[in-house]
Order: sequence, then structure tokens, then C-alpha cells
Amino acid sequence: MRTVVYSSCNAVTLARDLAAMPSLRPVRGRLLDMFPHTEHYEAVVLLERVSR
Repeated sequence: MRTVVYSSCNAVTLARDLAAMPSLRPVRGRLLDMFPHTEHYEAVVLLERVSR
């Protein structure tokens, strides 16, 4: 698998999980407002496997 799409509703756990996956690097990211007029969001990150 060369790419992974990672979705998270919590930026703190997203950062923790990304740090725990050193073989994958973030390529693109986007915040989605899934529930307008609330504080909730979804973060989606495209990850790509680091070539060795």
C-alpha cells in the first residue's frame, strides 16, 4: 500500500497517531466542517509511504 487516507475528529490524537507512523508522511490535509454551527470538525490527511 503506497497511500493512506486518515480521517480524525481530534487534532491531538491525529498528531499522536501521525508521530506513531514514521513510515508514512503527510502529503495533503484538509479540515471539513461536517456539522455547521458547532465546534466539531473532521481532519482528513493523505499519507504517503516513505521510500527507503
